[in-house]
Amino acid sequence: MPDLSPDLLSHFQDLIYRQCSLRFSPSRQIGLEMRLRERLNNLELPSYEAYFHLLQNDFDEFDLLIEGITTKETYFFRLPDQFKALTKHILPRIEDRLSKETQRLIAEEGWSGAKKMPIRVWSAGCATGEEAYSIAITLMEGLKYPKAWRTEILATDISREALTRARIGFYETSVIKNIPSHYQRKYMRICNGGAVMRDAILQRMDFRIFNLRHLDVYKGGPCPFIDLDGTRERLDLSELFDMIFCRNVMIYFDFTAQQQLVDNLYGCLKPGGYLFTGDAELLRIYKHHFKTLEYEGAYFYQKPN
Repeated sequence: MPDLSPDLLSHFQDLIYRQCSLRFSPSRQIGLEMRLRERLNNLELPSYEAYFHLLQNDFDEFDLLIEGITTKETYFFRLPDQFKALTKHILPRIEDRLSKETQRLIAEEGWSGAKKMPIRVWSAGCATGEEAYSIAITLMEGLKYPKAWRTEILATDISREALTRARIGFYETSVIKNIPSHYQRKYMRICNGGAVMRDAILQRMDFRIFNLRHLDVYKGGPCPFIDLDGTRERLDLSELFDMIFCRNVMIYFDFTAQQQLVDNLYGCLKPGGYLFTGDAELLRIYKHHFKTLEYEGAYFYQKPN
């Protein structure tokens, strides 16, 4: 096995940073070295230099490398206080968009052909989908008039492997333990070894491969998204979303990339929209124009109207 010099390892890290904004702490650097060694063996290349040259020209191989070094740890209803805030604080305010007359018609006559109101949510860095499905269930349960809304959830990650699992919507019994039993019965079909999401949830999801770095690279213009079948398209994300969940993602970026991401996510929210970050990603250390909100111990952020 050829040696990996510190200088060449630094070149690999710089390449990954330029493409994904990922930085490696000393503890995570060991994982990167192991992944590089694995790919070198699998490809039967003569040297790390040859592999570095390949990465610069082969985007599919770059994706395979990233697959093995990104963390996909997640679970259903992670940070439950934030989902409580979504149900008790945010959704009532979003539903105020409906006029009282429309609400009366929904309550008295049902939803007979009236135009549905869109509510768009982005789960950025969704891994294997637990967060995105938790959002969908919370919306369907928390909206007072769910039939009045056209719920659209964009769920993105840099990992094709994770997104493939997410789109299938099957989770083993040990994974769904955080889902209340009545939600399991209502939104999942229990099967051997676990459960799969019902169509009512699946049809609200749009799983796409997306590199958050592209928000900065393509600032001011449509960003490239890749469907799992390889179809490529560009989407204009400017002021598109009512809510963005970008949790436990920034912790893998350096400060400069974190600040850029905060700025870019601000631009993707509609006026009045909400941003949720991880509990170790409070925005107080960044320059931003968000209003900081707190609801029973859960912190989140709102873009001013």
